[in-house]
Amino acid sequence: MKVGLPMQCSDFHKIADSYLDDELLVETNHEVISHLERCSACRGELAARRELRARLRSAFANSVALQPTSAFTNRLHAQLRADALGETKAVSRGQWMAIAASVLLIVSVGLLATRLATRDTSTELVDGGRGNQSDAANILQASPPPGAINDAVNLFMMETAELAAGNHRDCAVDYKLAEEPISLEEAGRKYDRAYINLASAVTSHKSELMNQIKFIEAHSCVFDGKRFGHVILRDGEHLISILVTDLADPPGADTSTGTRQAIVNSSSEGYQVSYLATAKHGIFIVSDLEAQRNSQIAALLAPSVYEHVRRTERIA
Repeated sequence: MKVGLPMQCSDFHKIADSYLDDELLVETNHEVISHLERCSACRGELAARRELRARLRSAFANSVALQPTSAFTNRLHAQLRADALGETKAVSRGQWMAIAASVLLIVSVGLLATRLATRDTSTELVDGGRGNQSDAANILQASPPPGAINDAVNLFMMETAELAAGNHRDCAVDYKLAEEPISLEEAGRKYDRAYINLASAVTSHKSELMNQIKFIEAHSCVFDGKRFGHVILRDGEHLISILVTDLADPPGADTSTGTRQAIVNSSSEGYQVSYLATAKHGIFIVSDLEAQRNSQIAALLAPSVYEHVRRTERIA
């Protein structure tokens, strides 16, 4: 953030979690509060992050499976009391290892919950194939669905956002892949029918937003041992990657005949990542745009790309 200038949304997104954790300087807190008074979108973002943290803390605290057993807590209490009174008895190496492993398990699960709670993750709903693209802005207002399915998607995104962001960085931005890309048509014949005509599914929109976006290229590339269909767009000075890859039982997949499907938004390495899934594929939209802009583009492109990939799955 430039000194003397009002805080921008992109500045707020970078420090929102620090604000929630009360880690900012007093002056920065005042700038955040001033920005929130002016920006309803960032107020909504902050509320969503608070809600996600509260849900994760509640899920962790109320989960029976994650609580230490009464036998363990009784043993630990007795051991600590004995230590305090100077009555410690010899404890076998195996007993100490069991206690250490239990404590490590509790701490590890707590750290995972903390990582999830501080993740920039939100969920939107899109029409699976029959969406009205002029209503894309309204789609962004949908709330995250509660429950274990959404939590599983969020955990999956924490792991795979890095893969999608890494492909965008090494292929679209830096072009330093170890393996030369091939055409989508060739990849479609050899590996996955979903790659055939993927570029057309991405660029088929006719809207004011898409008039601002330029098609750069399309190909199939391999990153970190995983093959992707890759369509690259440009929004001003920002590159956008639309990535499609096969996934075994992807979280959040819509295997029914319903028309609504979740888009999960996250961030990794400074890139915004939006994700949705068909029955067998994951679809990622990655860029260094502001989160709201990346989400808007993802909601616009999602219906046609989603329907294209589902159609190829039905044919296969």
